[in-house]
Amino acid sequence: MSYSQRAPLASLKHGQVIKMKKKMMSLLKVKRPNTVMTNTSECPFRLDNLPLTYSYIPAVNKGMTDGSKWMLLLHGRGDNKSSYEVLAKEINVTGVNFLALNAPFPMPMGFMEGYSWYDEHFDPQEIPYRKSIELLIQTIETLYSQGLHCSDLFILGFSQGGRMAIDLLHHLETPIAGAMALSPRMSSFHNYINPSQALTKTPIFSAHGALDPIIPYSETKAEIQRMREVNPQIEFQTYEIGHEIDIMEIIDLRNWLNELI
Repeated sequence: MSYSQRAPLASLKHGQVIKMKKKMMSLLKVKRPNTVMTNTSECPFRLDNLPLTYSYIPAVNKGMTDGSKWMLLLHGRGDNKSSYEVLAKEINVTGVNFLALNAPFPMPMGFMEGYSWYDEHFDPQEIPYRKSIELLIQTIETLYSQGLHCSDLFILGFSQGGRMAIDLLHHLETPIAGAMALSPRMSSFHNYINPSQALTKTPIFSAHGALDPIIPYSETKAEIQRMREVNPQIEFQTYEIGHEIDIMEIIDLRNWLNELI
């Protein structure tokens, strides 16, 4: 299958286990230890004190940039960071370093290790959700304390991870470089009476499959419309796909990122 074909790059069904192209499957079948993916000798930050298990993927090509941009990658329910190590290479934006994070709560998924950010039946007051938000904020604050500027931070999430990417904006004090929510289950419990500056001023890219059988497209679209009342910097794309990440989606996302960088 070539990248030029309009076919899903990643298909996440129940449990959200990524089905990558055949040449990528070997990457997903290898059980990785809970350590960094690559040599961190070139990493400008100390990462061993992060509160979440991670993989560090350095910028492949810095080009004319100083390589100071970072992107957190948040997987969906039942998945893990390994899938997003591959996704980072597909995004492949000049000068961006990636941290693929495991959610804190184990959720075994057959041959692979799965994790979740919160329980299947979502409650904003539940301990897992609040703990995940807390750990993600700790991760961000750890990077900030070592010199990362908020204007150099991107956050991308899929499905459960997409909700976490957007919900973090309600908790951060300052805007970040950009937030991306792919096929997210949006949080309708938020009110927008006194929104944070992070929510109102951060550029946001969201996308959803019109044929999604797991998270209704209409729910995401409705919540995006609510958010646009406080943040006009939201780009929303629709694709004729299910609960998955499509190659055209990656291309649109990459173009959006390049405009910001």
